[in-house]
Amino acid sequence: LSMGFVGNRTVVGCQNGELYLFAGNMLDRTVPAHTGAVNVISSTTEGCATGGQDGIVKLWNTVLETTMAVDMSALGSVAPVIRSVCWENEMNKVVVGTLG
Repeated sequence: LSMGFVGNRTVVGCQNGELYLFAGNMLDRTVPAHTGAVNVISSTTEGCATGGQDGIVKLWNTVLETTMAVDMSALGSVAPVIRSVCWENEMNKVVVGTLG
């Protein structure tokens, strides 16, 4: 469903809400990320940001530990399904696009 990178490793966001972390072409491990699909991944040198069908944006460090989670419905989004996310870690900013 979505793909990004953490260092030189590939991260794939799946329909079941998990992140798959690959070492080369081998699956290293899976990480529970969202309730529902992982719609988008934005990669940075500090880790990655994910946005899900559940309306939550999560920031992950380079070992895929959650460092922050924001529920977009709590910020007033009426249709909080995450459609896009961009994490600019050097400026400490995250831009999020939702369904509405």
